[in-house]
Amino acid sequence: MHCYVLFMKKILLFISICLIVVSCGNKRAHDKSTPNDSTSLKSNDTSKVDTFQTKKDLENQVMDAVFSLPEVIENGNYLEKETKGKRHQLGMFAETPDDNGKDLYIVKIGEDNGDAFVPHFTFYVYVPSLKIKYYDPIQDEIISLEEWRKQPKEK
Repeated sequence: MHCYVLFMKKILLFISICLIVVSCGNKRAHDKSTPNDSTSLKSNDTSKVDTFQTKKDLENQVMDAVFSLPEVIENGNYLEKETKGKRHQLGMFAETPDDNGKDLYIVKIGEDNGDAFVPHFTFYVYVPSLKIKYYDPIQDEIISLEEWRKQPKEK
């Protein structure tokens, strides 16, 4: 029994390391300047993403849009302060349009606590508009950012 538990811990550690390595490629530094309260990325007075850009450009825009949310900026600043810079906020794609067959990216924002990636937020980003919605794990539903912001915050 002890060998089985040890084996499972090693497998979990391996999976965690793989997730961290994959998510590091998607890490975006959060901007400590004034947060953008917009729920979609605007470019040249349009909310549509240029259809001629590369997939990587689109993924960068999706991640940048999520990292510009005030709640994400605040969470990143809090995490850095509380851990004295030892932990950093990370973003990773849980699903992409290639995975789900929809015009949708599912983005998880969280931290590497040394053992595993711990998600703090899950956002649904619809392309090409870059409209962002929040996944509420308690209600198990996708809600608008406005609805999410009206919810009482835990202390």
